[in-house]
Amino acid sequence: MENRRDVAKRETRAALVDAALEISRASGVEALSAEAIADRAGVSRRTFFNYFPTTEAVLSVPATDFVARALAAFDERPLDEPVPEAAVEALTQGVVPGELHQLVEVMVLCRDTRPAMTVERQVWDYAEGRMAESLGRRLPEDTPPLHVHVQAAMIMAAGRVAVDAWADEQHVDDGDRGHADDASVARLRSLLVEAMSHLADGFAPRS
Repeated sequence: MENRRDVAKRETRAALVDAALEISRASGVEALSAEAIADRAGVSRRTFFNYFPTTEAVLSVPATDFVARALAAFDERPLDEPVPEAAVEALTQGVVPGELHQLVEVMVLCRDTRPAMTVERQVWDYAEGRMAESLGRRLPEDTPPLHVHVQAAMIMAAGRVAVDAWADEQHVDDGDRGHADDASVARLRSLLVEAMSHLADGFAPRS
């Protein structure tokens, strides 16, 4: 159970993310600064840097939270479940309301901004390493480390491509911020299933 200090930290972190998104919507990602974000969130510049090392890092939060939840869910999937199926379930189950909508908004905002794109890539690279750890617990003990890491890289790449394709299809509506409906989640699931299926037959010779 969270204590008051933990709740306050979570709320401050969320306020900083919301402030960064509000500024980015109005003036673009290039307008972000620690001072502007902190001022809009009602905290000090020093407080901002207690939570984030750079202004771009604040925009990685939706991806970080999405990936962290998915990895935790993947760890809880049955060990005898096929890995692609476990990955799809982990990425689509237990989605926090508004998480997907905020994720797609940040992806769209940051798509042409190199520093923000770099931060997002770091999140997925971290996820790949964590996926390798999880796979190491699922695969036979004598599985070569290279095999484990290649599988982890392929799974995360497929997941990232599916999420990116899903983001391209979504529409960010000011009047519907924070809402992730069942159809949107179902579409993400179908893209993930399709992407994971390509892992099995992507290198098969053409008939």
